[in-house]
Amino acid sequence: MSETDDLAGPDDTPLAEILPATLAKKLARDLELHTLSELLDSVPRAYRDRGQSDPATGISDGDPIGFSGTVFGVSDNYSRGQMPRVRTVFVTVATDAGERTAVFFNMTWVKHKVKKHDFIEVIGVAKIRNGKITCVNPTFRVASDASGMTSDEAEPLAAGEKRESSAKEILDVADEIVVGRGEQSILERPILPVYPASKKTTTWDVMSAVAIALPLLPEVPETLSQLDRRRFRLAPRDESRRAIHFPSSHEQLAAARRRVKFDVALSVHLRLGLRRLRLESGAAPASPARAGGVRAALLGRLPYSLTSGQDEVLDEISGDLEKSYPTARLLQGEVGSGKTVVSLLAMCQVVDAGRQCALLAPTEVLAAQHERALRRLLRDLAAPAGAVSGTLFGDSVQPDQSTGTAPISLALVTGSMSTGARREALLGLVTGEIDIVIGTHALLENSVEFFDLGLAVVDEQHRFGVDQRQKLRAKRTDGATPHILTMTATPIPRTIAMMSFGDMSTSTLTELPAGRQAVDTHVVQLGALDPAHQQRWVERIFDRIHEEVEDGGRAFIVAPRIDSSDPDDSQGDFQRDFGPAVGPARPGLGVEDLFDRLVSHELADLRVGLVHGKLPSDVKDMTMNAFGNGHLDVLVSTTVIEVGVDVPDATVMVIMDADRFGISQLHQLRGRIGRGDKPGVCLLVSTVEPGSTAEERLKAVADTRDGFELSQRDLELRGEGDVFGARQSGGRGMNRILSVVRDAEIITEASELSARILSEDPELEHYTALGEEIDEFAEADYLDRT
Repeated sequence: MSETDDLAGPDDTPLAEILPATLAKKLARDLELHTLSELLDSVPRAYRDRGQSDPATGISDGDPIGFSGTVFGVSDNYSRGQMPRVRTVFVTVATDAGERTAVFFNMTWVKHKVKKHDFIEVIGVAKIRNGKITCVNPTFRVASDASGMTSDEAEPLAAGEKRESSAKEILDVADEIVVGRGEQSILERPILPVYPASKKTTTWDVMSAVAIALPLLPEVPETLSQLDRRRFRLAPRDESRRAIHFPSSHEQLAAARRRVKFDVALSVHLRLGLRRLRLESGAAPASPARAGGVRAALLGRLPYSLTSGQDEVLDEISGDLEKSYPTARLLQGEVGSGKTVVSLLAMCQVVDAGRQCALLAPTEVLAAQHERALRRLLRDLAAPAGAVSGTLFGDSVQPDQSTGTAPISLALVTGSMSTGARREALLGLVTGEIDIVIGTHALLENSVEFFDLGLAVVDEQHRFGVDQRQKLRAKRTDGATPHILTMTATPIPRTIAMMSFGDMSTSTLTELPAGRQAVDTHVVQLGALDPAHQQRWVERIFDRIHEEVEDGGRAFIVAPRIDSSDPDDSQGDFQRDFGPAVGPARPGLGVEDLFDRLVSHELADLRVGLVHGKLPSDVKDMTMNAFGNGHLDVLVSTTVIEVGVDVPDATVMVIMDADRFGISQLHQLRGRIGRGDKPGVCLLVSTVEPGSTAEERLKAVADTRDGFELSQRDLELRGEGDVFGARQSGGRGMNRILSVVRDAEIITEASELSARILSEDPELEHYTALGEEIDEFAEADYLDRT
């Protein structure tokens, strides 16, 4: 089975045995297609309706059209008064039905590929222009051109580079083969597939290969019962695997695509479900809730009541921890919805049972923030820093009279800590003296051992790969597996959660704790303003910062880069955003240059700090603490403050070059303000072109604070090309056929069927064909959920 999902069933017949040698060589070299199953797994990315062969009459705008004839004109021009400028190539063809024109936008290479007197075949959609029939960006084939290049493929080869084969000759050979078998000529078929191709191997080549190979495919075994096919409106599997390539009608094509999509979704759901069953067949350290323990004491001392959502989620996690088999749960929550206190209460339950917990964070800044946050929540229920609950080292900690247990000992483990501090922390972990350890990737090193790890908590799970999370779960030496709780403040659209996290239980926090203030978000669009108005807006931004500071607030100013000389700095510079001013020329906009400018000009009267990922850890911690404690008024930063930073007095966030951030990032950054008793304001500063997709993203963030709504909007704007990870993002990957945006209904229905199948028949004894299809992947973590 290939990584493109075995759509046609396993058939390892080499293509070299069934295709002309030249064609088999091209497919292997350029597209890595070696076997029959790999070839037929290459689902077309589009289809061209063959249309009317003689479109002299009855053609309307938007109708499919196909024509052929002799080229008698090739010209091009640039659009005027339009930005960006568009270069258009016109190819005029004399056909039996009259003059036809193929129009190509921004495809200048066409002018070099199509010559006067060439014979050309065109397939596309009709566009009526001034009473004449044209075809915009069609698929085409030049009969006299050895390349067989079409408008769907890349630019031509470099001058002097030899072409080893002719697409026309290959198509002619393929046609001779299929016609000789009594089948319909390829180019006479009503709907032609368009395949992912390369510069040297065209869609015509792949189409020729499929036409030859498809009849050689053994009958594809049916995986579903007739009852299930009828219930979910599914065509037979064998018919669909064939019709997906050469459908006889649009109705058959739609049915085939639905079945193939359903099979892909069902396969993923079953793989994840089997992975979950396999996990739950193991052993885990049970940690039942204990009355009168630290967890109960913390609940009684919180200065606020948990929201109903927090109570519900905590009950779900508590139930997981009581189980004697491993559980995995994803906790997703809105920015500021209270995930930290929920995870701490869960860890306290494990500590009450005499076990240890590990909290894995992606950065040292976030790990340090977590340690401070846990100590702040626990207060006197936490042992002093450097003290543990035993007497091996540090201060001895006596049991708390109210709980009857020793205060919880916490430790921080990061890559930058001193050798002595690291040695002490590792000793505390292996002896069981440390109850909760907070750390970065340093926790995953082989030298880190635990006495009795009961729960692994992974924050910002998308920053870690599957292998990294598994490393943490493998820290027990007795063969048992600790429970795992992964958290994210980046809301995950429902269909993505189903397709990527189906082996985990999911809990969601949407309700914000009482007292959280509203944050008004505004897009400051400098690009649409003249320099004078730009300058006034910039002055107003800094006036607002002064006003907030004078009122007791604090401000974040975020920029996307550290160094203005960063080669990634492809958009504008500081002067573009801040306009002309007296003094030396302003450098490019990076946080270091931005900081230097602000402390000497616009914010010279305020206390301004700087933090970014390349600063030493102690400097970052000192600056973050100073800002949190009120010793700084303004913090200039990169996205290191994106998550985990809790400064209740922060009321204003200015994000420079906001169009360089994704919707989720902007939502996370905005979540750093309005966490106290004062409302906040977030300013998204940008020079992006009005009406662009980038501006649409910014407006989406400004229009709503609902992270789940924004995540769906982000998915719609961004697409799902990386949903399934790098290994699924190629030309023939799963996301070529299944869209988590457009196919939500299919994904949901497949999930329903998967759950029923595994509930009734977890060994798939009555689903032999289905079991064979997914068996190879049942043990593989091929879905990259980073």
